Amino acid sequence: VMSSSAYLTAVCYSICFCIALVGNFTMFVILVRNQIVKVRRVHTLLLHMNVAHLVVTLIYMPKEIIHNITVAWWGGDLLCRSCKFFDNFGNALAANILICISLDRFYSVFSPLYTLNAKKCVRRMVLIAWVISFVTSLPSVSNSV
Repeated sequence: VMSSSAYLTAVCYSICFCIALVGNFTMFVILVRNQIVKVRRVHTLLLHMNVAHLVVTLIYMPKEIIHNITVAWWGGDLLCRSCKFFDNFGNALAANILICISLDRFYSVFSPLYTLNAKKCVRRMVLIAWVISFVTSLPSVSNSV
């Protein structure tokens, strides 16, 4: 039997899921269209931030809604580990891309010649952010929950 707090949590997550899905998908379409027209560093960074938020929206939120409704985990060990990995990965990626945005802005202000190699530098930073997010999320797969 579902408790009132679990019900309220599921309702709140459902509302947040709907808002996040519409907002993130709309932003994704806008950013992809802008990338096709002209590749800009900020758009590239925002696109990767948006992908990180979509990972959280499409994996974490539905899992939490289902978990609060069923009150038990029926997905098995592999799905549990995968969900834990993507929970950590989405949050780590969003944080790391935010750091990339901050570094890009910092270098733009304090190193004017940075803009000559900025696109290449942003691609490297984004790649490093993805790799770090992946590596730091791996322990959640190996540890039993």
